[in-house]
Order: sequence, then C-alpha cells, then structure tokens
Amino acid sequence: YRKLSLNEHGAVETETFVVNGRKIPLQKIRVNLFKKYSKYMRLNSDSYFENIEEAELHRRLNDIGELNLVDSFDDMKQKLERFERSRHFMLWHDASVIVNHSHIMFTVHIMYDAAVFFTSEEYKGMTGYDIDVQKKVETPEIYIIGRCKSNDLEQLSYIETRVECLKELKTDLQLGLIDEKHAGIALND
Repeated sequence: YRKLSLNEHGAVETETFVVNGRKIPLQKIRVNLFKKYSKYMRLNSDSYFENIEEAELHRRLNDIGELNLVDSFDDMKQKLERFERSRHFMLWHDASVIVNHSHIMFTVHIMYDAAVFFTSEEYKGMTGYDIDVQKKVETPEIYIIGRCKSNDLEQLSYIETRVECLKELKTDLQLGLIDEKHAGIALND
C-alpha cells in the first residue's frame, strides 16, 4: 500500500507499507457455521410455510415478538419464513501488541435469534440434552488475523479484503448444495 505523508521539510512524500495476514473467507465461515449449528436451527421446508395453520403461525410469530394481527395470513407466513431464514452476524476486531509486534484480529459470530434457532428448552425437549444454544451459536470464529502497525491507516488497509467478503453476502446460502436434505432452503446472512 502507499500513503502520502509530509517529511520534516513539509514536502509531500509517498511512503510504501506492507501488511501481512491470513483470512478465512466469510463465505467459507458461513458454510462452516451452517454445518456446525444446523442441528440447532429450525430449517422448516417451504411446505411447512405453505401448510401452516393459523393458530401455529400466530404462536410462532408471537414467540418471536412479530405478531401483527393487521397483516394478512399470507403476509404473516412470508414474515415468519423471512425471519426463520435470516441469520445475523456480528464482527468484532481488536488490535494489540504481542512481543513488540502489533497484531489485528477480526472474529465473526452468529447472533442468536429464537426465530432461527431453537431455544435451549425446545432443544432439551426434542433431544433430552441440556445445551445452552445461544452460547453455542455465538462462539466466535477467527476471520482475519494479521500483523500491522497499531495505527488507523494500516488497520484500514484490511477494508479492501473485508469488502470482498461483504459483497458475497448478497448471495443467499443455498442449503441444498451443502446438504441435499435441505434442498430449496436459502439462508439470508
């Protein structure tokens, strides 16, 4: 990368700098997180939403705080489908010095949502296992780790590679390509 700076005489100079790091592409993380946590996900098929009864639909929407009786039955079905198939990710980054070298680390995790994932009580009722589902799915994954000076300019040089990954989020994750038993289901991340 190149940056412009002023030398001691006030003249503009071009300075070159290098950052080093490793990145696990966000697309790969998305797939891995699905594989890792699919057993905790609702993953209802299209036929579930087509055939859902009104009482069940109202209960599910009420459980996630999205029941609006003014909406039409079809709008409510579409709303529930959209909520159940939308995961939200949280990105965290930290810069620190280790052995006199500055490092930066980005991690990503799924934000728990009872629309997407079973509650711990539901999971225990289905399997008999007492698991904290929220704790499981919110476990962070390393996204980018690198070495760079601890100044904003060099840390901002990681934006280019992050934007590449963020553009991939426009494409829904087709679950049938990962596991054919979930054909027809697409996750919006």
